[in-house]
Amino acid sequence: PINVGTPTKAGYSFGGWSLDGTNTVDLPTDMPAENCTYKAVWEADNTAKVTVVFWGENADDEEYSYIKSAQVNVKPGTEFTYSEDGSLICALAEHAAKTGEPIVRHMAYVFPDEGFETVSDQFMLGDTLLVCPVLKKGASKRCVRLPAGRGAGWRGECFEGPANLELDVTLADLPRFERL
Repeated sequence: PINVGTPTKAGYSFGGWSLDGTNTVDLPTDMPAENCTYKAVWEADNTAKVTVVFWGENADDEEYSYIKSAQVNVKPGTEFTYSEDGSLICALAEHAAKTGEPIVRHMAYVFPDEGFETVSDQFMLGDTLLVCPVLKKGASKRCVRLPAGRGAGWRGECFEGPANLELDVTLADLPRFERL
């Protein structure tokens, strides 16, 4: 019998073997008579840890200094923006200077037809980053109202809106969702 073992790939689970890259098949027990190429089928795990390292440009020379690093959980294959270094806010400030649009936006400004007029405890940074601060000391839950569309949460989860979520949080958390 043919035994090739089980392959591994960081951030993915092995789903089986395939001849076309999609549909899984059993490997033959005997050597096939013709040439066959079997491809591994991979399924993305829920999250993978990514380390983001922040460097700052020194004011007194052309070198850079380490500021900090942070581990972020993201779903493999998902693009994300992690902007604790302020790059998102700087880009929004440049846009605001050119267009007059606000950097911090009410939900109804970005989603005018979705009934966000009365939502006052969450806001948008630009059109892409929903920020939902924890406002009550000792809070362990935070209700968040998501607009229509796909988004990725600060813990790496993917969400489909519109939806109302109840999140487990602490006062130190800053729930945020990036539109995908």
